Amino acid sequence: MTKEERREAWLDTVSEMEPELIVYDGLDDALIGLGQQFNTTALVYDIKKVIEIFVEDGMSEEDAVEHFNFNVVGAWTGEHTPIFLEKWEEDDRDPE
Repeated sequence: MTKEERREAWLDTVSEMEPELIVYDGLDDALIGLGQQFNTTALVYDIKKVIEIFVEDGMSEEDAVEHFNFNVVGAWTGEHTPIFLEKWEEDDRDPE
């Protein structure tokens, strides 16, 4: 089974448990997991990868960031609106 097939199977299982989850078309490669808090469950996407996908689709990096901030993060789509995570990288630490 390929990575894409495993992700699709996982997403099918998660969607059966939480049928109101909001899945963004075209961002499958940026999907990193499922987030939960109090009474809410939402899919979690990697911000950096989302921007990369927009650039791969033909946007400049500046346009991709603007589109992401205004049309993706800026769009409240209900209780299960996806979460966008900026991953902390080991290299992001302050030097000692």
